[in-house]
Amino acid sequence: MRVIASFYLIYIVCLICRSLFVRRRLAAPLDSLRATHLHFVPIGIAVGIVLTLDHDLAAVAVDIQRDLLGVILVWLGIDTGLRFDFRRLGRRASRHHALEGLQVAGTAALIFFLALLWRPVLRYQMGIAVEPALVALLLGVLATTLRMPDRVFYVRSELETPDVDNSPAGPFITNAAGMTLLTVLYPYCAGVTVVELGPFTLVNTSSYWALYACAGILLGLLLTFVFSTFQEDALCAIVATGIVGTFGGLCTGKAIPGIVVGFVAGVWFINTTTRRRDALEILEKTTGILQPVFFLVIGGLLATQNLTVLRLTAFAFLFLVARSLARGISLTVAARVTRCHLSLAEIIGSALRPLGTLSVALAAQLLLLDSGPNLYALIAAILVAAAIGQVSPLPKPRDVSA
Repeated sequence: MRVIASFYLIYIVCLICRSLFVRRRLAAPLDSLRATHLHFVPIGIAVGIVLTLDHDLAAVAVDIQRDLLGVILVWLGIDTGLRFDFRRLGRRASRHHALEGLQVAGTAALIFFLALLWRPVLRYQMGIAVEPALVALLLGVLATTLRMPDRVFYVRSELETPDVDNSPAGPFITNAAGMTLLTVLYPYCAGVTVVELGPFTLVNTSSYWALYACAGILLGLLLTFVFSTFQEDALCAIVATGIVGTFGGLCTGKAIPGIVVGFVAGVWFINTTTRRRDALEILEKTTGILQPVFFLVIGGLLATQNLTVLRLTAFAFLFLVARSLARGISLTVAARVTRCHLSLAEIIGSALRPLGTLSVALAAQLLLLDSGPNLYALIAAILVAAAIGQVSPLPKPRDVSA
């Protein structure tokens, strides 16, 4: 009941804040930042600071926020999986998929080894006393993720939506490949050896992968059943939200990465449902509500931590520079290997493409796992990096109309 009541309360706060931010036409950088819902983070921090004045209330609020976070992460995973439509991918050239795959692999590898060299900075300056390989893996995966397909703004132009269908380095493979890397390599880098799941004991990585796949397919089957049984849009949205909430609670309680389960469910659902257009409209409307709630929850959790803004900003700039260089170098090498001709504007635009909600969600997912408590500083730095990247203009490709 407290999770449901929290949804209603936070939804009211989102409506109030949304009405305050949409009344005026802002400049392109600020309008781009507003499109990401990142302005809800300081609102969540302000609410969290008020709640921390009462220790008992703060403890209850943290539990509620963690429960909400588990549900929202499953839904964000579904939203990412919905974009992985096999029929849509089949319309693009195979060399473009190879180009994206090589860029993901090269970027993740470069940032992974660079992050291992940053170990003293992460441990002693930011206080992240987590397994170095896990932090390096997380940074490598975050460097590959992109904001898709939300609007960005180009130099000397208004806010626009990139044409990802015609772009050789479009973000269809990148986010999915990043999530797959984190799922496959997490047990190795985090040192996870045994997972207790009720009466069952999982002792090897293949068991983890089977668990994620089975849970995701089961959730996808339930969503397919809902949309094939009920015809009313509102009823489908309510029942689907309840099912996602149930899986979110299970994933949070059993330390299962819910965002991965949601991604598998989204891929299964979008490639098997017969109500594709209706389902996408209903789920996208719900995602539009949950994204501000997600950033409110993240802000509330960050309010309980004593973080240094200067160190976070410095590390965010360092990460953005390293990410841009790694993405640019990887894309240039991949273009040579696949014999794809890319202009300088396309390479720079791909290198500077901002981080998205998925980037923050992947880092927040580790908060609900065993290695979470020391990652608040890293999540805050990723939020700063996402904001900086979103207000930075991209060079406009030649094939994008003004």
